[in-house]
Amino acid sequence: MVLPTLRQVLTGVLNDVKPVQDKSAGVEGVSTPLVGIESLPKSTQTALLALHQIFPQLLLASLDLLDTGLVTQYIVSTQDAFTPHSSHAVYYVRSSQTRPTRYGGPSTRTVYEVRPAAWHCTCPSFAFSAFSARNVCDPFACGSDNSIGSERWGGEMRGGQLAICKHLLAVVIGDRLNVIPKREVDQDTLATYAFGAA
Repeated sequence: MVLPTLRQVLTGVLNDVKPVQDKSAGVEGVSTPLVGIESLPKSTQTALLALHQIFPQLLLASLDLLDTGLVTQYIVSTQDAFTPHSSHAVYYVRSSQTRPTRYGGPSTRTVYEVRPAAWHCTCPSFAFSAFSARNVCDPFACGSDNSIGSERWGGEMRGGQLAICKHLLAVVIGDRLNVIPKREVDQDTLATYAFGAA
């Protein structure tokens, strides 16, 4: 008997996370707070408990980001004639901590860009996780669980154990639960956000 890999286990866990049934979920500019775990479907409860066993501190921090409405999904407007319809959404996650400005102005939040299909986040924690000594990732390694697809843990990333951070986990879970507010913007606005103005 061959035991499943961690990626296969986590893919199965993600597939058990079902969306929150709320009419305001996904409406532009509306953030649906997470409801109590008791009101979620049994499969989602079990999946979140499994994720808590695998990523104890990370899961709680991710759920906190979702609950406080710090995650936003940006979709390129369909009115833009140059936009391919198959483009993936971009997520921006504001940091839960504020930092003071140099000249005594209002404090600001750091914003991180997250792309779950590419399995990437711009935060330092993701970079440390990706390049740690325990994470040996060969991007050209292929196996039975390394087929390309956004429905699996790791998106399109290949190789061994994958990097993770609270921002990426929040986006993956929030997208499955359908609790992340969506905003439709044009390509120029999205390009501006990529340079830190989100």
